[in-house]
Amino acid sequence: MFHHSGALGHLLAPHDYTSHESFEREQRLLFADHWHFAGVLDDLPRAGSQVAREVAGRPVLLRREGAEIGAFENVCAHRHCLIVPPGRGHAQTLRCQYHGWEYGPDGRVCHIPDAPSFGSLRMDGLGLRKLPVTTLGGLVFVRSGQPGEGLRETLGPLTGEIERYYGDHRCVWRWTTEHDVNWKVIAENAVESYHVPAAHRRTFREFRPPELHDHTLDKRYTRYHDLKPWGSRPSELFLRAFRAALLPQPDGERFKQTHVFPNHLFYYGDAFSIFIALEPLGPARTRHVLLGFVPRRLRSPLLRPLQDLFAAAFVFGVRGVFREDMRLWGSIQRGLAASSHRGVLSAREERVHAFQRFVRDALAQER
Repeated sequence: MFHHSGALGHLLAPHDYTSHESFEREQRLLFADHWHFAGVLDDLPRAGSQVAREVAGRPVLLRREGAEIGAFENVCAHRHCLIVPPGRGHAQTLRCQYHGWEYGPDGRVCHIPDAPSFGSLRMDGLGLRKLPVTTLGGLVFVRSGQPGEGLRETLGPLTGEIERYYGDHRCVWRWTTEHDVNWKVIAENAVESYHVPAAHRRTFREFRPPELHDHTLDKRYTRYHDLKPWGSRPSELFLRAFRAALLPQPDGERFKQTHVFPNHLFYYGDAFSIFIALEPLGPARTRHVLLGFVPRRLRSPLLRPLQDLFAAAFVFGVRGVFREDMRLWGSIQRGLAASSHRGVLSAREERVHAFQRFVRDALAQER
């Protein structure tokens, strides 16, 4: 059931989605000390595995040493080159691609080619900048800015739920796209059902009654739990039977979707889970990172090909739903740039209202 019964105020103005000033304030107040998605554990299976990618506009390197995952700014202390190029790889030593400087597991310089040519160079301060790093299920996060609250403390009671649906899972789908749209447009689109009949005519098609929506509105996240009872349509009967045959302990529930403020979205059920990171690149530019996971534990290892077939079919359907949304994002952004209206929200958009309140309150700290 919805928490509200009527119209809600639109708490952000159009310029909050379009102006460089708003974007810069968000970077300072929402993202500067934020936990950012950096990679997946599947890409770091053994000692020497490493992943390099841009995280919040900064080159970041993840590297496994034994059982530990380390995170560093991927910039050599010698001549500023990226130590390793973007992507996944493996190397026995952490060695800069340009001049061969090598770094130990703690980021300290441990070898300089032709070291005598540097004379009596002091090594203090020449190490790599280490970043706080943590894992959550099969996901790896790094923190930018100053040390602060741990990710699990930030998530509170959500931690166990996310660990359940993303831990002991394997990543089977990756889809990264960039769009000319503000990141908040994508977040808001994801957490409201008011657009369903108009935008998803080929998939969801219609409004679901309010009593089948279980909404949680928290100061740090919102969640939707689908309460629709299982029906007798062939597709639903097949899905339930498939899950029962595949999984050791299917929970029988429909999916949940959680938006952890500001920019992480979790869609999860017992057979398939999706994680989305929205990475702001500019006032009207966003990287959309989508990962799909399936549980490793099956009733029998022989069922793995069947699980992969199910995952492929599921991904095909999910891509169709996301494409229906993606085709609208540019029109929304263009309208925001020209709008003279403040906007209004319905009860079906109460999760948008909660998210906007979070953003508004965070940005008000600097006013």
